[in-house]
Amino acid sequence: MNRPHAIRLLVFFVLLVGLGACKDGGCGKKVEEIPATPAARVEQLTSKLPGATDTVVVADDLAAMRSSLQVIKDRLPNTGIVESLQKQVQNAFGIDLLDAESWTRAGVAPDSSAVVAVHRSRLIFLLYVENRQAFEKTLVEKAKAAFGIEAVTKSEKVGQHPIKILSDDPAAQIAWMYQDKIAIVSMPAIDNRGALEDGSAKLVLGEIADSKKDTSIWADKGFQAYREALVEKYPVSVYVNPRSGLSSDAAKAEMEKNPNAKAMGEWAKKNVTFIGAGLGADGDQATVKAYIGMAPEILKNVKTAQQTGVEHNWDAFATEKTLLAARVSLNVAKTYELILEALGEDQRRGARRDVKMIGERFGVDLEKEVFEQLAGHVGVFFYGVAGGNPMALMMIKSPLDASNQLGLLATLKFKSKEGLDGLINTLLERSEGRVTMRPLVNLPDDESFKVITFAGPSFGNFYVHGDMVVFATTAFGDEAMHKYLTDARDDKKL
Repeated sequence: MNRPHAIRLLVFFVLLVGLGACKDGGCGKKVEEIPATPAARVEQLTSKLPGATDTVVVADDLAAMRSSLQVIKDRLPNTGIVESLQKQVQNAFGIDLLDAESWTRAGVAPDSSAVVAVHRSRLIFLLYVENRQAFEKTLVEKAKAAFGIEAVTKSEKVGQHPIKILSDDPAAQIAWMYQDKIAIVSMPAIDNRGALEDGSAKLVLGEIADSKKDTSIWADKGFQAYREALVEKYPVSVYVNPRSGLSSDAAKAEMEKNPNAKAMGEWAKKNVTFIGAGLGADGDQATVKAYIGMAPEILKNVKTAQQTGVEHNWDAFATEKTLLAARVSLNVAKTYELILEALGEDQRRGARRDVKMIGERFGVDLEKEVFEQLAGHVGVFFYGVAGGNPMALMMIKSPLDASNQLGLLATLKFKSKEGLDGLINTLLERSEGRVTMRPLVNLPDDESFKVITFAGPSFGNFYVHGDMVVFATTAFGDEAMHKYLTDARDDKKL
């Protein structure tokens, strides 16, 4: 083989290898793909947020998020909660939260993940973008309309990072950049003071662009605890950095004027690692879980305080008619002591004094006759508006009107029937006529039921049966409460 021909073959071989490498991303920088799992996507996105980020909202699975919001929309008809959120996002960003095609038209990967954060008084969005042209077109058009921006988009650099900026007004500035398929967007300042004190959108974007994983919010122990507790279980969740919240001007002002708030704030700084909530849906039910992360030694005491030692069944109240419900189970006396321990000596004495004074108004010792007697199971069940017409809310003029229109029950369980009876007898003896008891109206005389009423305007009644006491708004009659307390309703159980 002659030398020129061998050289041509070698060049041809090198070109083939080079073309193959380019095809696989080897020419220049390799184009990253969107991580396949929600956990990997959340790690990638939150690793770009500084450790001092105030708040983070994580939608680790946009498809699951849409499904959950649809369930909430179906379960809360005519309330407009989801519809209002849809409208706000549509107006500001041109995306219908519940429509996957709308995400696609806006250039965003519809089944990926998204993160919204608050940092330096600005909302920060991190999204996976598959079509930058469509994304920018939607963002710019909607941002100009929503924030009244007339300026054209400018291309600049932060260090070595190319960015784009919209608006000449520092407070109204929007800036964005790309890192592979991730779009990072800094929105206008939440307030003008924040815009001046915490820096421009360009500065904030530059800080995010240069952030390192080991100093990011992802590496924070509190955030990791939040991720394990909520992100892995709910398609949408919220993380609040307690250090940032307690360092805010509003928190400082409250702690300066309120010694109890100051004591609780100092305790929280030492012991609370994060505050969070998760939102999800299963079948036709939506679930919201609130969570407070705590230092291990505190958590051990809290878990002990959660052990009531008394079982309770909520089935009689959690029926298909339930619109919203909240419940808690804890050892009331131990929880009360934990709260007192978090206070300083002066605040602790003041809290005990306040509790004593409140009890004296009703003629009872709250610590001995109430806290120690409670089983710790508390439930609040909301069944909607009387007649099922949400427009009735517009007619409510006073708390009395509300009690007649809103179907609300609050249930409280005692450790024993004897303990509850003793408290009722004490209230009747010492109330000087402010507390009275009557039988059920138009129902067979049943001594196992008592109806406790208080003097003055009637917002509702207290129904007592066995070791249970239930406050019911006046929208409920005696017959309905008899069925609830005896689990005799025909409604399907949740």
